[in-house]
Amino acid sequence: MRRGGASVSFVIVALAAAVACSSFEDSGPTPGGDAGTDSPTADAPGPADGAAPESGEAAAGDGGVPAFVQSNSTSVTNLMTASVGLPLAVQEHGTIVVAFSINTTANPGIAPPQVTDGADTFVQMATVTNGPVLHYLFLADDVRAGAVTVSVTSNKVASEIQLYVHEYGGLAAKAFIDGKTTVAASGCDDAADCPATVPMAAPARSLLFGYCVTDAAGVGTGFTARETRNANVTEDRVVTVDGSYPVTARKKTGTSYVLLGAVLRAR
Repeated sequence: MRRGGASVSFVIVALAAAVACSSFEDSGPTPGGDAGTDSPTADAPGPADGAAPESGEAAAGDGGVPAFVQSNSTSVTNLMTASVGLPLAVQEHGTIVVAFSINTTANPGIAPPQVTDGADTFVQMATVTNGPVLHYLFLADDVRAGAVTVSVTSNKVASEIQLYVHEYGGLAAKAFIDGKTTVAASGCDDAADCPATVPMAAPARSLLFGYCVTDAAGVGTGFTARETRNANVTEDRVVTVDGSYPVTARKKTGTSYVLLGAVLRAR
C-alpha cells in the first residue's frame, strides 16, 4: 500500500517498554512550554547521556532488530487538537508510536481522545491519569508509506496537549505485547532509574518504549532518549535475551511523576 505515492518506513517491533516522563503541572499549561513548535529528530544517535548498551541489549539497526527511524513533537495550549508531522516520509509496513498528555484543567471531563493520521488505525497501549492530566501511549503498525501527520483531538478545549510521534522499523505487523504505567507523588529525585514500571515479559529482539512526565526527566539506564520537549522524555531500548524487563527513567526534579511503558514484538 502507498500513501500519496511516497514510500517511507515506520516500524516499531517488539516494544519491550514504553516510558514517558513529562513536565506537566497539575494547575495548568507547563511553564515555558514552546507551544506550537516542532522538534524533529531523524536517525538519532546511540544511548543518551553516554549510556552504553547493557548485557542483553542490542544496538538498534542490527539485522532482524527493531530500529528507530525518526521522531517529532509539539505542544499547544487552549486548543482541541494538536498535530505534528514526521520530517521524512514513512516506509511501508513500519510502526508509529505516539505518546501524549492532555491537561484538562480548563475543561474537566474530557473524553478519550481520537488519534489519527488519515490513513492508519491507532490502538491504545497504555493510559494513566495524574490529577487533571491524562497520559497515553498509542500505536499504529503495518502503516502505509508516505508523508505522515499525526493528530490528537479531544472533545473539549484542553489547557495543553503535548504530543510525541516516533517511527520504527523492524517491528511485527501486530507488534504490541504489553503496557504498564506508574505514578508517584514524591521521592527519588535524581536517583538512577527511580521511575520504573512493573517488569514486563519481553522476547528477544523486543523493543521497550518509555514516556516519562515530570518537571525534569532523565533517560533510564540502557535507554536512548528520542524526544525531550518540555523536560519530558520519550525513550527506547532493544533487548536480545528473553526476560522480564521494566521501563525505567530518572526523575530529576518534580512533585510527581508519571511513567508509561510498552513492549513491542520484532518482525
